[in-house]
Amino acid sequence: METRRILETIDERRRWVARRVQMVKEMKGLPVRDRTLRKAELGKIEQQIAYYDSLLRDMKRELRPSDRSSILSKG
Repeated sequence: METRRILETIDERRRWVARRVQMVKEMKGLPVRDRTLRKAELGKIEQQIAYYDSLLRDMKRELRPSDRSSILSKG
């Protein structure tokens, strides 16, 4: 498995988590009606995070022990 692909997946997951944090902060100052509309978008963000979690679990299963130590030393 290519180390670069795993690191890119980790970075993409981090971007989604950052987007979730930003969205939650934005929602705190909104009226209830607007907050309700944003909950759908927040749900999509949660789905993306779950997707990348699953993808990373699958990638981890495919790794050989020598690949794992190589990736851990880079992260």
